[in-house]
Amino acid sequence: GMHETQRVAIALQHIALCEWGLGRPTAAVPRLQRALSLMTPQPYPDLYLATVYTSALAHYAAGRFDDSLRLHGQALDLATKLQIDRARGRSYYGMGVAYYAIGDRDLSVRFLRSALEILTPDVDARGRVAALRALAVIEHEMAEFTQASAHNSEALRLATPPSARSRILLRLAADYYAQGKSADAFGMLDPLAAAAPNGDALVQALARAQRAKMYRAAGDLVAARRDAELAISALRSFEAVTDEFDARVEVGVLRHLDPAL
Repeated sequence: GMHETQRVAIALQHIALCEWGLGRPTAAVPRLQRALSLMTPQPYPDLYLATVYTSALAHYAAGRFDDSLRLHGQALDLATKLQIDRARGRSYYGMGVAYYAIGDRDLSVRFLRSALEILTPDVDARGRVAALRALAVIEHEMAEFTQASAHNSEALRLATPPSARSRILLRLAADYYAQGKSADAFGMLDPLAAAAPNGDALVQALARAQRAKMYRAAGDLVAARRDAELAISALRSFEAVTDEFDARVEVGVLRHLDPAL
């Protein structure tokens, strides 16, 4: 009967999330589509909307931004009709992120701001943190560093998982540094670079890579080189290709500045 179909749909979702967790969002997409085809908005609209949202994010992760926007739009229509605020806010967030990926910053900012209006800390703290962090990325790129640091600071106050908190600190350090507050930036990066926060060696490597550039700007080329070299070996083990390349470029810049290094 109907309950059996719902159970199959939920099982498909779990399998899809496992695929996605293993780094295969493209394999997750058809399973989520099948799950959706077995479901109807009633009698469990929350469950249905959550599945549409997950499917939209999986399409986004697989690089299928148009499909992601279409699904978020469907969820938004239904959530608006049923007056389910959390789902409305999450749809706005998803659309904001998708428009950013497509390259439309203006629309992205508009949707992320709409998400923040709805996703108050009591409605959905995690969703609010995600929207604040996404908006801060765009603001930093547009050199609106004061706004970026304000949004990252709020995200830091609301975020509970240690991994999320340490990644927000990385962004906040960049915001502060861009505003000329280098002492604050060093103060945030030093603990992350000194010891892997909660065993997160990737965050430690990213902190070292970021701090290397700050040391170089401060004229401490030896410390910069040490940070960059340590970052490279860790980033290689994580297959963080772009970050590793970035750190290698930094070492090249340092060698150019002082061939004796």
